[in-house]
Amino acid sequence: MAPNACSACRSKKLKCVAQAGQRACVRCSTRDLPCSYEPAIHDDSRPSGAVPGIIPDLPTAGAYPPAAADSSPVYRLRGGYVGLDISRGRPQDVLREGQLAQSLVQLYFIHYSDIHFMLDEETMLRQLALGEVPKILLYSIMALAIRFSHAPFDDDGSTANRGELMFDHARRLLQQDFDRLSITNIQVYILLSTYKLAYGGPAQAHTFLSIAANMIQLLRIMEFDSEIDPIRIELDRRLVATMMIMDHLVSGSLRLPLLISSQYATPTVMNEDEFWALKRRTTSVVNSSAMNPASMAIPDHILRLSRLLHAACTAYWTAGSRDISETLTSLSEEHRLLRESWDASLLCTEENLARHRAKESIRIFLFMHLLDNHVGQVIHFCSLLDPFSWFHHSPSHTTTTTATTSPPSFSFSAAAQAADWQSECHKHAHAVMHIVEYALAADIDLHNFQVGQILVAATVVLTHEILTRLANNEFSPSPLATTTTTITTLRMLGTSDPPPAAALDNVLMAAKIESSPQIRAIRECIVRSRRHTRMYDWVLQQFDVFCQLCSSSTPAAVGAVFAKNTQLLREVLRIGSFYERRDPRTGGRREGIEALFYPDGNSPS
Repeated sequence: MAPNACSACRSKKLKCVAQAGQRACVRCSTRDLPCSYEPAIHDDSRPSGAVPGIIPDLPTAGAYPPAAADSSPVYRLRGGYVGLDISRGRPQDVLREGQLAQSLVQLYFIHYSDIHFMLDEETMLRQLALGEVPKILLYSIMALAIRFSHAPFDDDGSTANRGELMFDHARRLLQQDFDRLSITNIQVYILLSTYKLAYGGPAQAHTFLSIAANMIQLLRIMEFDSEIDPIRIELDRRLVATMMIMDHLVSGSLRLPLLISSQYATPTVMNEDEFWALKRRTTSVVNSSAMNPASMAIPDHILRLSRLLHAACTAYWTAGSRDISETLTSLSEEHRLLRESWDASLLCTEENLARHRAKESIRIFLFMHLLDNHVGQVIHFCSLLDPFSWFHHSPSHTTTTTATTSPPSFSFSAAAQAADWQSECHKHAHAVMHIVEYALAADIDLHNFQVGQILVAATVVLTHEILTRLANNEFSPSPLATTTTTITTLRMLGTSDPPPAAALDNVLMAAKIESSPQIRAIRECIVRSRRHTRMYDWVLQQFDVFCQLCSSSTPAAVGAVFAKNTQLLREVLRIGSFYERRDPRTGGRREGIEALFYPDGNSPS
């Protein structure tokens, strides 16, 4: 007789038979008797244990309130749907539903293959079927993936908030074993860091990453033993590469030094064909990428580009009054040489795009090219100054500003060099736009935490191009009367006399920003991403504020914003929310990019 038999069956020494999903046994139910039967509940306190099959143990009795009490948030399916059974809707119940758990793992690899390389999908799915995946790792993966699930969840709010229960459960499990040095814990810290970035919390994300970085260095993961399985060695290399990329991207935006020293050995991972052969033991263990840079895997190129981005950010943040010309020129040359080392298979051509779509590797391929052009934008951003007060000058403009010859921290040898750097920066922004337009046409969402920064930076650069062309009188005023801002501005003039040149410049600036197909495409891309990623709410707000202020300000005022070059770049490269840096003057809310448009010209920092 089961130890949890009801009182009636126990007193008569009868077998107490449970009914699936019921809280009364068969005997009491058929006799309409009160039943004290309680389902057996087991301990679920082993954070690093493996899943038996796919079905996990249930939590300790009392750990969660009864479902009827409904005192805590749970996952619910829409009424009448019988394809899935997640019982009381707790994270453990979702994990127990094998079909759903497997689909969430697959969604993780679909949507995070561009930024995470530390896990192998084929290996993970095999281990999942065998019950060898630590539960804490699965909860962390599902926290990221459940936002993209098409399962019929009865969401009260946005799908972007679905991962909260999974994240909280994984974090509770991690607290019991947070300081244990293990590969699993490193992976979990990176996953939870990525989750916080998706929610606009870069400071918390950096905290998780710092623990993972310390564990990697303490475990000396890159000091391989010849006796170790070569597949394990390759996965360790990919883990370190993922950690380094996250470190470069997050630390650079937060203006912090690297968590893993630049002297630490940089891993070189196998390309996918080599790794596929290695997993099937059909080739000798030789990493051709280490010997031939042209055959380097895409993650290796992303790692190199992320290192260049951090170096460029560091140059700007530490410039002060010193000249950083030599540093940025060196980085520009290094970036050029890296791009020239790419073989034909890495170029952004129609043939390569089609090939990667067929191989389901299009997301990482697009991100590599987005990051490549973003590095170019940032390195050359120092040349984006006020075109009305620097080497551009048009006598038709009545507004006068203080003339400067170069930004305080960068000295150009001649105006021609500055013009070349501006042209290069504009070219990279247009390349970003081509990728965005391709992604929209192909119905691919670009939503990792770095892409929002890339899109806002491209918007700022494209706005500068519009401003520069306006300063050079390259626009015709004929198509002006088509936008809301144009009509409103002309009505405000309230006169039949020809409007002054400055007023026409204001109208033209607003019209060009409103009608720009590139800027519209960027906004559409951001709107699509915010459906699943809450951080993009802030990205959209930053984008809209900048475009609205540029449309409603005079060209001279917008030019003055570009004159504050490093301050503008600092705002553009922020990752996260307005609470990233507190300002007591605004009740804790940090001023954003709009502060650069203030009359005093000072942004709180």
